[in-house]
Parts: sequence; C-alpha cells; structure tokens
Amino acid sequence: MKNLLLFELQQKISKQKAVKIITGLNNFSIDFILKIVKGAEIGQASYVDIAANPKIIFIVKSVTSFLLYVFSIELLELLNCVMKGADIVEIGNFNVFYNRKIFFSSEEILNLTKETRELIPNIPIFVTI
Repeated sequence: MKNLLLFELQQKISKQKAVKIITGLNNFSIDFILKIVKGAEIGQASYVDIAANPKIIFIVKSVTSFLLYVFSIELLELLNCVMKGADIVEIGNFNVFYNRKIFFSSEEILNLTKETRELIPNIPIFVTI
C-alpha cells in the first residue's frame, strides 16, 4: 500500500499535479493537525507536511494512511519519525536559521543528505534549499 501511494505521488509530481498541505513548522497541536489532515484527505491533496515529532506522526498514522512528510536537519529526529510512520523526509527549511545567523554551506547540505540516505535508505528524501 505504502509503495503504491509513493508511486502515485511520484506520478503526480512528474505531472506537476502534486499538492502538499503544510500543518505548520511549529504546530504541535495534535487536534489541529488531525483537522488539517482530514481536510487534506477530503480535498484529495497528495500529502501532508507535519512537524518532525515522532509522537505526532504515530498518532496521525494511527487514524490515516495518508502520506506524511516531515522535515528536519536532525538525522535521529528524521529516523525516529520514519520509525513511527513518516513516509517522506525533507532536509531543509534552512531559512528558519538565517535570523539566528546560522548558514549552511552546499558541502554541509550535501553531507547531511548523504548521511540521511545512509541512515534512512528506503524512504524518499527531499532537499530544500
């Protein structure tokens, strides 16, 4: 089932018909997230972007088979989310660090991507710069 959903997502992306619903970078309200996920299902979105929190991923996955997408630059956080049901991981949203004067070189991002692939070999990885 999961592979079929990922295949369908790949097809939508290649046809530029994928829609990602974002629940919020710092949204940890499970009730609010569940409402957004249900709305995304009704609206036939492609997948939902959820804060990288294993507890939230576990709860959401217990009530839906919808594709869940998480982002972080913390490898163990991504791994823990995948272990709880996240279907897609993203390394990115580096703009949240810019206000704190934290910048990542292309080499650091590439190394982070390689480390993530080694740690999580069978999950799609997006990298957003």
